Amino acid sequence: MKRIYACLAIVAALLVIAFYSSFRVQQFAEEISEDLDNAMGAIRDEDLTGARQALAEGAELCDRMREGMNHLLRTEDFTELEAALRAADGHLEWNAPEEAFGELRRAQVQVETLAWLAQRHICTQKSAPPTRLENQTEAVRFCLFNDHLLRLPISFFSSLKKLSTSANCW
Repeated sequence: MKRIYACLAIVAALLVIAFYSSFRVQQFAEEISEDLDNAMGAIRDEDLTGARQALAEGAELCDRMREGMNHLLRTEDFTELEAALRAADGHLEWNAPEEAFGELRRAQVQVETLAWLAQRHICTQKSAPPTRLENQTEAVRFCLFNDHLLRLPISFFSSLKKLSTSANCW
């Protein structure tokens, strides 16, 4: 009976960690998207100093996420995003806004990918009332989300059983 409680505690801890890391990535994606929008707006207004400041803030945020969440998340995504932001800053330093826009678009794609991956665990709320199609989409997402949550403990327990059987623990 103690083993069952221990396994349930481990599953609960893994779920909490998954939800926390997804929440942090979602929060990061919102903050970095704001920095990217500010940088693009500043480039359009030909305010290269303001754009470089927004890019520096975004790169610093990537660096903090990479260092602070390295035990929970893949750091390669944040490293690539930081490299794109620093490359855009370098292009602005050399007064090449077109190349900076290309790097910013690449960074936006990476941020959208991170946000999409984080939304697998967290469902965001919409401010406008949903349409019929959105209701169906949300219902499908909810079912897939619940299916994912139901599979996670099962696959975890089956992996644990295989591992313990090979070690003759049971």
